[in-house]
Order: sequence, then structure tokens, then C-alpha cells
Amino acid sequence: MLREAPSNKPNIDFYFTILGDKETRLGNISVTVVSEISNKLEYLSEALQTAEFYIDYGDLLFLVKDNNIPLVKSLVQELTKNPVGELRFNAELILENYPVIKSTVFDNNSELVNCLFDRLNTQFETIRTTIENRDFSTFISLELISDSIGKNNQTTNLIIEKANDFLKSSSIESWKEALKTESGYLYGLLNLLNTNNILFQNNLSSNAIIAYKDCVRDSATDATKPNNVNLWFNLFDLLGDKMEATYEEVRQRLLFSTGELSNEVIVFFSRGLFKLKLLFNRENSNQIVRRIILPLVKDPNSLSFVDENQDDILQIFRNNLELKDEILEAFSILDNEFKAKREDLLKKIELILHQKE
Repeated sequence: MLREAPSNKPNIDFYFTILGDKETRLGNISVTVVSEISNKLEYLSEALQTAEFYIDYGDLLFLVKDNNIPLVKSLVQELTKNPVGELRFNAELILENYPVIKSTVFDNNSELVNCLFDRLNTQFETIRTTIENRDFSTFISLELISDSIGKNNQTTNLIIEKANDFLKSSSIESWKEALKTESGYLYGLLNLLNTNNILFQNNLSSNAIIAYKDCVRDSATDATKPNNVNLWFNLFDLLGDKMEATYEEVRQRLLFSTGELSNEVIVFFSRGLFKLKLLFNRENSNQIVRRIILPLVKDPNSLSFVDENQDDILQIFRNNLELKDEILEAFSILDNEFKAKREDLLKKIELILHQKE
């Protein structure tokens, strides 16, 4: 057992000599002189002047990650904000352990995290080589990518660049798995970029587009919708007219599926059908009214969606006057409370249906 330093005054040199010995420090952290100094934040000033002679910044950081040492934690945080000289650390280990370091060492404090990125940036060339030689998805956490967004230094910009490269290099099968299960690293990354409004069309490879189109078709066939509709909507908006052929298939699958369509599914797919103007098909006009338009108008949860597309909906009714009796009958059984909410639209529809009388 290590003999304690015989002094009433805290021996900071002795303290960091112990912490600097990688082979014995874990067994000596509980020694009285060590544990007493570890809890004395008033020794921070002395620690700042002494620590670098005995132990690297990186070792201090990982000591705090693995142990509750208040003085060393304050020391690491202060050195991160105001480095004394050139800090020595293993950038690869910090990146690899970023989520737990952020929470345990820096208490999820955004100012300290920003300073850590500044410290990491001093080893940019090493970091670039490391990222290029490691498997990106197991090395760089989604939390690290999230915190890199908007930081704008070489290291954070590289992380975002490599994240986009990961998207572009993913296979069709990986994309399908991500979109269908709404889980996993690829899905998390996609959702992260989307949530932060930095998902653009050039992020999407041909593999991503093929997989997305296949998943849209499959959802229409199964009459299901994803949980994260906003992500799918944004993918649709990014691709625009490239989705027309896919949504023509979607329309046919919805119109002629054998089962009932839930209103949620109708609303989900109708957004794309309206945007691409694919509900004016004369060949299937009656079926469009019966399977899509009437359920939308009658659904109390679709009020805002119907309002957004009211002009197109009225035009579709105008194109299907032969269904007048069927449409009026469908509206006649609505309860009075709902009719009151839809009063303006229902009056417009009735005027259209009676326009040839």
C-alpha cells in the first residue's frame, strides 16, 4: 500500500504523481491523501499549475469518465475551456467514447462541448486519417454527428461530410431495412439530418431513391403508413416529379385493393397524389371519389388536410356529377356537429352537384 505524504498541507505534486501512474493509480485513488484532495475544489488553481507535469489531459479526461473525482473533473473542464499549453490526448479514444464523455465529464454542457470540439480540432489531420480507416457507423455516434451540426470547424465539417458519404454508400437493402423498420444507425442518421434541415437531394444516392420508391409501393400494397410521416414527406418533397411513376402505382393499388383503407393511410398517400395532380384520372374517376375523396371529406381528423386541398377536391366532384346521389347520401348520414364544421365545404359541394339542374 502506498504510504501517505506526511504533511498537513495538501501535496498536489504527490497527488498527480499517483494519478499519473497508470499501473497503480486505480488502487491508490481511495488512499486518504488522494481521496481528500480529490474532493477539494479549492485546490483547482494549484492543480492547473501542476497537473500537466505528471499526467496528460487525455488521461485526466478518462479518469473522470470512469471515476467520480470532483477536483479532476473541474480541472478537465477548466483545461478544456482555457488550455494551458498544448494539451496531449488520444483524439480517437475521445471520439469513440464521445457520448459518455459528454455526459459524465462535461455534464452535457453545450459551452464545454463546443470547447472540446476546439481542442479536438488541433488534431484534425490525425482525426481525418482515423475516420477514413475506421468503420464509420461503429466509430462515430449519432450524438457526435448531431453535436457537430452548425459548429463549423474542420473536424465537425469532416464529420458531417463523412456522415453524408455514409448515406451515399449504403446499399439498397440497407435503405429498405432502415425505412421499413424505422430503426438502426442509417435510419437514425437520416432522421437526424432531416430534423436539422440539412437533408438535401444530393445526400440521396440512387440506392436510397430506389429503396424509398420500393418502400412507398410496398406500403400502398399493404395499406400501411410509416410512423415518421414527416421524414417520408420530406423525402417525397426532395424527389418531386421523380416520384410520379411511383405514385401512379400507389393510386392504382389504393383504388383496387381488396381491404378497407384507414383514413390515416388515405391522408398519408393523398398528400403525394394531390401534389402530383394524380387524382384527375378520368379512367378511374368514380373509384377515386369513392375510395379516396369521400373518406377524406367525411373524416373529422382530416379537416386541415381537406382545407389545404379544397380547390382540387371541388374540381374532382365537378368531374363526377354522375355520382351526385351517391355523394349526397354519403353526406346525409354525417352527424350534425361534423356538418357544422364542414358547413362551408358541404354547401360548395352541393352547389356543384346541382349545377346542371
